[in-house]
Amino acid sequence: EPVAKERSLRGGMAKRWPILARRVDLSHGERYTSTDWLTNFLSIPRSHVLERIGPHLWSQTGLCALVVLLHRHGLRFPTGSAMPHTLLGGFLSLLLAFRTNMAYNRFYAGRLNWGVVKNSCSDLALYAVTHVRPRSPALAERLLAL
Repeated sequence: EPVAKERSLRGGMAKRWPILARRVDLSHGERYTSTDWLTNFLSIPRSHVLERIGPHLWSQTGLCALVVLLHRHGLRFPTGSAMPHTLLGGFLSLLLAFRTNMAYNRFYAGRLNWGVVKNSCSDLALYAVTHVRPRSPALAERLLAL
């Protein structure tokens, strides 16, 4: 199986974790279900997303651990007002809401365009059946096969 071969080439994770990460093929309508939780949980070490964000995640974890260690050994950091963080949180929430709204608008526009394409194809097929088939059945079949 190509997934098992690919996983075994990444440092032997397939030997320790017998459950392989499942590649979902959405062209056939296959989706994750609620019964796949164990497979999903055990495949986290082989996650493609974790491979991409892993170095950044580890560097941030190390930096946080260093700050906690320095704080426990007596180094006191300057404290300030919580107002900048409060304002930044409000700004980020508005930005997130705006980006989500824009993404939905793009999705909806794409959905409308797909409906136009689908209706145009349906109209073309109807035209081929009603007007072209009586005159040229072979041409109508070619048009319908597109």
